[in-house]
Order: sequence, then structure tokens, then C-alpha cells
Amino acid sequence: YIQANASLIRITSTVLKEDDANPLILLGGTNDSINNTLQEVYEQLEEKLNLLSESRPVFITTIPVRYDQPINGPTNKELRLLNNYITELVARLDNVFLINLNNLTRLHYTNHGLHLNKGGKSKLAEIIIETIVGKNYKENEIPQDLCMNFKLKPKSFNNATIKIINADMKDVINQNSTQRNIAFAHCISADRHMSAGVAVTFKNKFGKPSISDYLSERLTLQNSEDGAGIYGLITKSHYYKKPNIKVYNAAFKEFTKDFKTKGYTHLICSPMGCVRDLIAVEDFLNNLFEF
Repeated sequence: YIQANASLIRITSTVLKEDDANPLILLGGTNDSINNTLQEVYEQLEEKLNLLSESRPVFITTIPVRYDQPINGPTNKELRLLNNYITELVARLDNVFLINLNNLTRLHYTNHGLHLNKGGKSKLAEIIIETIVGKNYKENEIPQDLCMNFKLKPKSFNNATIKIINADMKDVINQNSTQRNIAFAHCISADRHMSAGVAVTFKNKFGKPSISDYLSERLTLQNSEDGAGIYGLITKSHYYKKPNIKVYNAAFKEFTKDFKTKGYTHLICSPMGCVRDLIAVEDFLNNLFEF
């Protein structure tokens, strides 16, 4: 069914009321861009997808480019950031799959540039069908330019090893949180909002850092009852902003020093800052190699 002028969250909320086990395809987001409601997607989409995917496969598209706006202007920049976030959700949620609309070009749009033309709608249908019937679509449909897809062989340095695994952070935490020699780490904002991405997983398991957990203005450390430590690298003032690379590097440097001082021997983290915050994977790795 179709909901005219509806936001993506409104669409997902409506579908949640339906008792239907058939596969679900979600196509939305453009109206959020027009109505300036993109923030509610960051705040609510993960919860909605988790609920929807309990009973059926869920396919969600990336949000199409708006050719009625400058391609490198602020509107399309915001859409690219949100598409990065949607892709990150798909990569770690079970039973949720991505339909990548990057192959839609200017030729697929009307002269105005906001809506698809007849050829664009046919192309959209083709992309949806190919994704649903294709094999291994969850992996193949993730855009290759996202830093979360970097490929590295295990690298030894300073008598240690970087091991790359593909797993749900929730499962990794549950399996390792009783080890006192292990510390987890992730990026947070100074407002401790923690409403999207892997921060939600840490918040649900350990709660938000309290004032007493601050080691400095750039670093927090929570000590779990089970034994592991949980570092929060404070890289920006508010959750909706993007970090400055100098602040990111400074937080990572403080984290590295305290990790060694505390005597931890194993670090578990995702590519910190490389999805929503658009930190280059090279910057993350450079800090990691100095660890």
C-alpha cells in the first residue's frame, strides 16, 4: 500500500499494526528530507526494523538522490549520511536487507528532479526484483565505498594481532564481558545521547556513562559488574554533529594511554566513527596501529 506524503517512521509505524508475515519492502525518506524530519529516522528506525523483522524479512531501500537540489549541496549530503546509517543498520540486523538505489541516475528522474519518471520506476522495479531473488543480497548490496566494508588480513604489530570478525556486537559483548583483561570502546557525544548505531547496544547493556565515569573531557570509562571495561571516546559535543578529526585523534590518544595504564590486554571495538561520523577508515586504522 502507499501512504502519500508520509515520513519513513510513519510508514514503519503503520506497518507494525498489520498482522502479515509476507516479506516487506520499505521505500521512503524523501519526504523526511522535504519536511526536515531526518532526525527521527536516526532516533527510531533501528527499533522499528527490529520489531518488523521478528516476523518477516524486511527490505529497505537507500533514499534516492534529490536532483531538484545541488548534487553536492547540504540536502544530498544529509541523504548520503543517512544512507550510510541505513546501510550500517542492515549490516548488523538479522532478517533485514538492503535495496541499494545507487544505480538510479539523473536520466531516471523527471525534469524537476524530485520524482522518478517512467523509466526510473521501471528501473526501481528491476532493482527490487533482482535484490529479492538474488543470492547473498545482504552482502552484495552494501555499497563498496562505505568504510565499514574495508578488507584486511589479520595484521601483527607490537607483538599483538588485529583480528577482524563479522558479528553482532551484542553477541560479542555477551561472550566477552566477564573478562577483566578486555576493554570495549566506542565513540559517543558529550551529551551522551546514544540513540543510534552501536552506542545503543552499549547503552542497553551497560547504561549511559555517568558524570563519575569521566576520565577527561574526551574520555569515559565504565567498569561493568562482570569485569570488562567500556571506554567512550567523546568526539563531538552533540549526537547530531560530526567530529573534527583533531578531536577524534586526541580522544583516541588519551584512550590508548589509559588502556595501557589500566593493564588491559585485549580491545574489542567496531571501526569507531567510520559509519555515521564519516571518519575515514585510514584515520581509524592509523590510530589503531599506534595502539
